[in-house]
This record gives sequence, C-alpha cells and structure tokens, in this order.
Amino acid sequence: MNRRHPILLFFLAGIFLLPLTAAAQTPPDTTAFPDTLFVPSDTTAPAEAGLDTTISYSARSIEFFVPERRTVLRGEAQVRYRTMTLEAERIVVDWERNLITAEGVRDTLWADSARTEVDTVYVRGEPVFREGNQEIQGQRMTYSLKTRRGRITEGTTSYQDGYYWGGALKKDTSNVIYAGPGSFTTCSLEDPHYTFRARQMKLAVNDKVVAKPVVLYFGDVPVAAVPFGIFPSRPGRQSGVIIPTYGESALQGRFLRHLGYYYAPNEYLDGTGSLDYYEKSGFLFHGRGRYNWRYHLSGAVEGSLTRLNQGGTREQSWNLKMAHEQQIDPDTRFNVSANLASGRTYFQNYSFNLTEQLSQKLYSDATLTHSFPGGKNSISANLHHEQDLLTEEYTQDLPRVSFRRGTSALIPAPRRQPGDTTEARIPWYSTINYDYSGEYLHRRAVDRVIAAGDTNMVMDQRWAARHNLNFNSPQRVSYFTVNPSLRYSEQWFDETRDYSIVPAGVKAIGFAARRTFSTALSTSSKLYGYWVNPLPGVEAIRHTATPEFSLSFQPDFSDPEWGYYEQVTDSAGNVTRKDRFAGSLFGSTPRGRSFSLNTRLHNLFQMKYGSGEEQKKVDLFTLIFATGYNFAADSLRFAPLVTTLTARPISGQPLGPLKTLSFDVSTNHSFYKFGTLGEYDELYFEPRAGRVLRLRTVDISTSMGLSLGTLVHPPEETDYDQWQLSSTTGFQETTPDTLGGPGPLPAPSRPQLPDEWYLGQIPWDLQLTFHYTINRANPVNPSETFWMNANVDASLTRNWQIGYNTRVNLVDRKVETAGITIYRDLHCWEARLVWNPLGLGQGYFLRISLKSPQLQDVKVERRRGQGSFMGF
Repeated sequence: MNRRHPILLFFLAGIFLLPLTAAAQTPPDTTAFPDTLFVPSDTTAPAEAGLDTTISYSARSIEFFVPERRTVLRGEAQVRYRTMTLEAERIVVDWERNLITAEGVRDTLWADSARTEVDTVYVRGEPVFREGNQEIQGQRMTYSLKTRRGRITEGTTSYQDGYYWGGALKKDTSNVIYAGPGSFTTCSLEDPHYTFRARQMKLAVNDKVVAKPVVLYFGDVPVAAVPFGIFPSRPGRQSGVIIPTYGESALQGRFLRHLGYYYAPNEYLDGTGSLDYYEKSGFLFHGRGRYNWRYHLSGAVEGSLTRLNQGGTREQSWNLKMAHEQQIDPDTRFNVSANLASGRTYFQNYSFNLTEQLSQKLYSDATLTHSFPGGKNSISANLHHEQDLLTEEYTQDLPRVSFRRGTSALIPAPRRQPGDTTEARIPWYSTINYDYSGEYLHRRAVDRVIAAGDTNMVMDQRWAARHNLNFNSPQRVSYFTVNPSLRYSEQWFDETRDYSIVPAGVKAIGFAARRTFSTALSTSSKLYGYWVNPLPGVEAIRHTATPEFSLSFQPDFSDPEWGYYEQVTDSAGNVTRKDRFAGSLFGSTPRGRSFSLNTRLHNLFQMKYGSGEEQKKVDLFTLIFATGYNFAADSLRFAPLVTTLTARPISGQPLGPLKTLSFDVSTNHSFYKFGTLGEYDELYFEPRAGRVLRLRTVDISTSMGLSLGTLVHPPEETDYDQWQLSSTTGFQETTPDTLGGPGPLPAPSRPQLPDEWYLGQIPWDLQLTFHYTINRANPVNPSETFWMNANVDASLTRNWQIGYNTRVNLVDRKVETAGITIYRDLHCWEARLVWNPLGLGQGYFLRISLKSPQLQDVKVERRRGQGSFMGF
C-alpha cells in the first residue's frame, strides 16, 4: 500500500530550486549533498496520515533526509503539536514511525576549568517537554505523535513545590508519569538536603503520587523506610489521614493526639474525625464538619466525647457546638449558634481555649431576620438559651420578637413635579423625624432554691413588651445646628411586686404598664483657627473646635404620683420607696429628677506640609473636654470633668526607624472635696492654695514600633571571582585595576564566601507598650498600676531569627510573663523553639519540620511544661 508523504512536495520543489540556490550561494566546485535539502528555519507541515492536526517546527537549520523520511532540526529546535511543545538543541522527526527524538549537544566551549576541579563537558540545549502546565526535562526524549506517549532518560519534572527525578520517565496518554527508579524532594538545590527515593513511582497529574518502597534520605544517608507511600498532589483541599502528634503531659503521661481522617468530598463540605489517647486516662474522640454554599448557607458542627479514667472512675463527658448561617432570600437571613456540654468541668479539663476554660456559662441562639422593601422596616425573631454551669440554672427566651422602623419624616416633603428646576426647599415641619422599635419577650427561667436544707429547681415564666418612640428635628440656625428631641418608652408586664403585705414584697399577677419619657435640646457649631507657616516645611496647622451643648430633662418617676413606686415602712419606722417593677424583664424604673446641662468641646489639630503632588495632611491629635451640671440635684451638681487626649503622630508614614507612635491620655477630675464618708457638697476650687480640681483617675498608654538595622544578602547570581578580601573594608569589588591587569582572580587565591554577610546593624523590630493607671477616687487608699509589654524580633542572619516577649509589672518591679522564640530557616526545612520560662503555660516546644504544606506531617516535635489536663 502506497502512502503519500507531505515531505515529497518539498523534495520536488527542491529539485527545481536547487540549481538556482547553488549558483547564487556556493562556489561551482562545492559538493552538494545528494540526500538532503536545506529549507527555511520555520516550517509548518500538513497533518501526516493518522495525525489529526498540523505539526509546526522551527530551528536555526532544518535538514530533510527524504529516503529515510526523516527531518533533523538543529539549533534552538522546537516542535509544536496540539498542546505539546518540545524544545531541544537537536530534534529528529521520524515521519515513518511518527516518532520524535530530542537531545542536547555537547559543547566544551562552555567549560570553565578555573571554577571546577576537573575539566567539565557541558551539554547545552537539553530537551524540555511541555504540555499544558506540565513540564519535563531530561537528557534524551522520545515522543510518539500517534500514541502521545513518551520516554525520558534522566528526566526531571516539578509540580506545585516538589521536584521529581527518574532514571527513566515514561508518560502515557492519561497524564500519568512512571518513574523507575525515582526520587522526590521539595528542596531546590542541585544536591538536595533530603529525598524520598523509590524503585517504582507513579505520578498521576493533579491526583496523587504512588511509590514503593519509599526510603527517606538525608543527603545520601538512608534514615527511614516504609513499604509504600501515597502522596496527594491535587491542589486545594484533599481527603487523607491526619498524622498524630506524640508528646508527654505532666498529668496524663504520654499521649497521642489528633490521629484521624480528613474527608473533603467536594468544594461545598468537609469533615474531620480524630481521637486522642492518654496513657493514664484513655481516649478522647473529636468530630467536626463544615459546609459552605456561597451566597446561600454556611456553617459547622463540632463535638467531642470521652470516657476518660478520672481518679480510678470512668467519667463520660461530651460537648457539642453548632453554627449555621443561611440567606433564605435577599431580605431574609437565618442564624443559629449552639454550645452544649455535659458538665461544668468539661472545658476546664479538655479545652485548649483559655476563654472557654474560664467561662462558666453556655449560650445558644437562633435568629430569623427579615428586612422589608425600602430598607427602613425590619422584623426579627430570636430563641435564646443561657445556662450556668456552676448552679445548673438556665434561662430561655421563647421567643423574643422585635420590630424596628428606621428614621423617617413625620410629614414628608411634597414631591417635586417632573421638570421642576427650581431650588428645592424643605418645609420646617418636614424636618421632624421619628423612629420606632417594639419588642415582645417571653422568658422561662429555672432557678435553684435552697430551703430547709433541700435544694429545689423552681421554674418561673414571664412575658413583657415594650414600645420606644423617638422624635427629633435638626434645624440649621445661622452657624449653629439645633436639635430638639423627645424619647418615649412604654412597657407592658404580666406581673409586678406588691409591698403592702410584707416589706420584701410578693409577686402580683396581672397586667401592668410603665410609661417613661425624657426630652433634650442640643446645639453644636464649628470654629476654625489657622497658623500659616508656623515651622519650616509646614504650610499650615489647623485647629477645628466643635463645642456641643445639650440640655436634658427627665422627671422623677419614683414620685408616688406616677404610681411606679410604693412607700414602705419597715419595723424601725423608716419610710422608703420601692419599685413595683424591680427585677422586671426590662429593668427597674429610673428614679431621681434630672435637669442637666452637658457640654463637650472637641478639638482637632491637623497639619499640612509639602507642596504640589507631595503635599500631605495628617491629624496631629484630638483633645476632648466633657462635663455637666444637674440643676435638679440637691447636691454634687457638677459632673466630673473628663479629659481625653489621643495622638497618632506616626501611623501610616514611618519616620526613619520609627514605624508607629501613639499616645492616649484620659483623666477624671472632681469639683468636690472628699471626706471620711466620701465626696461632699463643697467645691475643691481654691486658686490661692493652688488647687482647682481634685484628680480622681489617670489612664495613660503609649505604644511605639521601631525597625532598625540593614540586612545585606549576596546577589542571587554572584560571580565570586569579582570579590576579594580587604583587611580594612571587608569585601570590595575587584576590578582590573585592583588586580594590576585584566583576567580572573587565580583559583588558589580566590576566597570562599559565606552564604550571607552583613554590613551595618542586625535588623530588628521592637514593639513597646506602656500602660499606667492611678485611681485616687478615695485619696486615703489610692491604687496604681504600671505595665510594660515588649516584643522584640531580630534577624541575626538571613536564616536565624529570635523573638522575645515579656510583660513587666513596673510597680512591683516583677516580670510576670516571658517567652522566647528561636527560628532557624533550614532551606527546605525549618526549626522553631518556643520557651516560656514564666507565667501561664510554662514549658518549651520544639518542632523541626519540612516547609512544604503537602509534607507538613514530616516533623519531629518535643514539648514539656505545665498546663491544664491536656498538658503544655
């Protein structure tokens, strides 16, 4: 059977063009090649019989051997077929067998005997095979265009952060690579620090790597072996076994933690099941599941169960946590959170979370929220459960329903007609705004009651409702903004307290209502002041003062005319007023008449500097004064003067080594003197004695961040021949002048440079925080605290880092806590030592592990110290 080959077209064309080409470019006596033909260096060949697309190839020179049906590409050769690209210095295409062979070319001109112990023959243009995101390199490659299978000698390939090597790599049509023998490492060095070696390896792209047997080598030294290994290579989350952590606890002896399995069936959910084993007590089981459907719902369920041996007895303990969020529609959302436990000691014994260990209550909630079109109205329903782990008392809200109407105009402004271009004027009555909120609450509580030596759990059920209606009308009057407001609240209850029978009061069942209100009138304005060119380089400093005044009134609802308080006479004849709504679901009734004038002065200082595009504006600091005066009080009418200073002079733009700098100062001064029974109604103001206000409290905190030192690394491609030692300046660059003539530095005198070197200081970061408080509310017995928190991180070299953190009580001059962290970058490995010599959690933790995320379980850990039941 005769087969047509597209190369014959080039051969026939060459017969006619050869004489013309030879006459124009070669001498008459040149011997022509009898079986080859030179063609342009970039050629596209039609699809060969059995191939489904065009083959493109290019090279500096292309030779066709027609009788053998073979094409030889030389010099930066490249062949492209479908999604495959093959590059090499020399490529041979066998059209008869549809086979491509690629290899490099030896080139002794690239050898540098001055940099090597022996003369080296380099091979340039070794073949590189690419298909999609996959790339394979090797010494020699063969590839079948029909079967799309290939073989690589001394092949290497990389995937994610790993490198694979095989004496012979074979690739089939299903993106599977076979290597035998082969090795794998994440170390990028030519001589890697470690390798996993196997006689047989199977690499399924974006799936897994299977090898057997697997031996771990450090350099060329075998240190561990397993019969086979399966390593996932899919990107993202993958199911697999969770490697446990081994250690020893002072309370529980040796343990094995977190041995389990991680299951990720799809992108929407995953789950983890694991167990812990403690030598002295037993097993602890954990389970966790998560789900996430974007824009619809997400959540997690987590729990644990144990039957540990506590003091010779088996104790069963468990806990269950759940969180769920669901967007039912664009306006409706459903949230659930639950936290349950078998007993009060569960978190103290089994939790790693300090907040959980200290918590004595469990909370669970379920909330459904709906927003109505327009955005101003919303309604929500909530179920709440709260349990005290110590007393076993609990409270349930079944349910709590609330409705809210956002701020709206009481009388909306008239609508403008279409095409009306006149200036819009809003009538004064359209500036009267209101907002409303309503709530219904049904609560069931179980309390522990101790009577006659017996403990009983008593259930109490109550309901209540309330309505809050607020009005305000901000008006602009010249340079001032005036805002009158009114707040009205009405609450309904199903029970109150009756003090007519006994002074302690008894429960009175029946509907009761409580109505309270308050009014206020506030005004504010802004004043500006400027300092132009106060300092060189500073364009201006602006001072913005915002004075605010508020006059508020609230009647005394403990007055008998309101009917919310009862006058009670005790056995001694003393008459007191007691609240009928004491202990209600919405709190007690406010008492005491209030007619107060509150004032606040807010000062902001800003600076503008620079010019043109370099001009910048920064906030220097804010200074706030606030006080008040109650006209209705019978004594102590002046409220304390509260002063607050906040400064962030350096935050976004560093100033030299200073990265951050902040100050916060707060003071509280009283206008009155202090006596044996407390403050009394006599002003402290005595200017002649140098006393104006009495200091009650001071709170000062400052924080700063410093970064100093410069780290100098060698260039990635340093020509070590261009550096020499200097007794005065360290390393200096070598030039022909410094050597006395051209040429490289002789090999015997060339210095061996370290991996890194430093010029200047060691780079380090310092974060300092000082917090000082003094409380002189009682001048006879003042209290004072002064704390310093310090965190220091230093890079001793490119690979060594050390950190230190401490908390110091400067009043007692005592170090409360301290911790040291030492980190060593071991190229593809890393080592970390955490040592806490003082404070909570004393002990140390040492970990040496691989950096690669897919090999994070290849590690050595050692820990010892103090802690809870779980140990350090």
